[in-house]
Amino acid sequence: MSNAGGAGYFVRMNGKTLGPFGLGQLQSFRQKGRLRAEHQLSFDREKWFAAGGIPELFPNVESPQGYNFARDEPTASTSIETEWYVEIDGERRGPLSQAKLRSLIAAGKVAEDDLVWKSGLADWKPAEEFGELFEETDERSSSSRSRPRSQDRQGLWNRILQATRNVVTEDDLERVCRTMISIGRASMSLGALVVLTFLMIRAVEANSLSGALMAATVGVVLLGLQYIGSRMAEAALGLATASRYRLSSQAFPSSVAVALLAMGTFLAATLIAVQMERAAFEPRFTIPRATRTTQIVISVVVAIEVFIPFLYGFFASLHPRWMSIECGEPVGAGEEGIGSCAFLLKVGLRFVPISYGTSAILGALGSIAAVAMYLAGTSLRADAVEVAVAAQGSLFAAAIIPTAWYFFASLSSMFLDFVLPNARVISEASRNQRPDTDSMNAS
Repeated sequence: MSNAGGAGYFVRMNGKTLGPFGLGQLQSFRQKGRLRAEHQLSFDREKWFAAGGIPELFPNVESPQGYNFARDEPTASTSIETEWYVEIDGERRGPLSQAKLRSLIAAGKVAEDDLVWKSGLADWKPAEEFGELFEETDERSSSSRSRPRSQDRQGLWNRILQATRNVVTEDDLERVCRTMISIGRASMSLGALVVLTFLMIRAVEANSLSGALMAATVGVVLLGLQYIGSRMAEAALGLATASRYRLSSQAFPSSVAVALLAMGTFLAATLIAVQMERAAFEPRFTIPRATRTTQIVISVVVAIEVFIPFLYGFFASLHPRWMSIECGEPVGAGEEGIGSCAFLLKVGLRFVPISYGTSAILGALGSIAAVAMYLAGTSLRADAVEVAVAAQGSLFAAAIIPTAWYFFASLSSMFLDFVLPNARVISEASRNQRPDTDSMNAS
């Protein structure tokens, strides 16, 4: 179905209506994984149709085979029959006819609490809310097959991850990335000027020409790093979606998400605990009370600087499609390994804008606090210097970390792209030789 009027397409996703967009924009969204076949399009926001019906966007829409969901045999009524989609562990399958979906529910391959969608629905809903999917189904068969599978798979963490995946969408993550780059750019500029002011004040008080030259040098370097950091953060976004990889399931991304959340929490808590323990055992006459307090505050700020990127990585890992990682397709062991390595690299690239923005913001705030403490009185000047050093370190890290990770990820991606074609050939050959297990079980 093409847009003859040329007025543009409206897109309905996640309960929101966006647009209008031209066909070229939709093709770009599709390449980035943000537009899928089940999303609804309209010319007038009254009559809606599936994006998979537009050949220019989805020329070869086929049902993924991760759960052996074979497409129905074509019949005379297939074109007008309601098409269903089902989401299992974050992987979306379809289109499926109602009869096919009912048979999958009866066979235990789709549980009552799995999310389903069809044309006309504003959002995905549990299958159990649609009575027509359970009509003429043997209740004892459903109870013995689908419920144990649901209980095994829907543990506490799976429920948490699914709920988080539904609340924090790909569009939300994309907006956060762009916002952090913009805020980071402004914070780096402000931080550079404040650091320059701080160092100039100290140089004037010491009547030191070399100190003034050093202050000017540091200011220029920080402004240069502001440009480098922002550009590397923008480049990281492009590299995160540059190549497409495949994984057999969402198991690895979900595991990485939980690991990132646990690791970020552990590192942040450790930083704070170590500093507090150190301050408690330091002799009172060695380190003044104010300095101990300052050190604890700095450790808390550093812990926040560490935790926020890990938290964002947790959210990003729940949306592998956003990073051009397709889950749910049968792949060989080699391609699975390549996809896993690529996923870790792409998650790291999604870290970059968040790390850049967080470090720049905290560096700018620290610089302002250092100047305020220095001007407040002689008793706080030693602490002001310590805060200023930490703030400058944060500003330098805002540019160095994105540059280093982008360089590492680009070199690693070059190697992965080189070996990927061979791995895919082996995957296809293995899949063609694999027996049909469903047919064997049926016989």
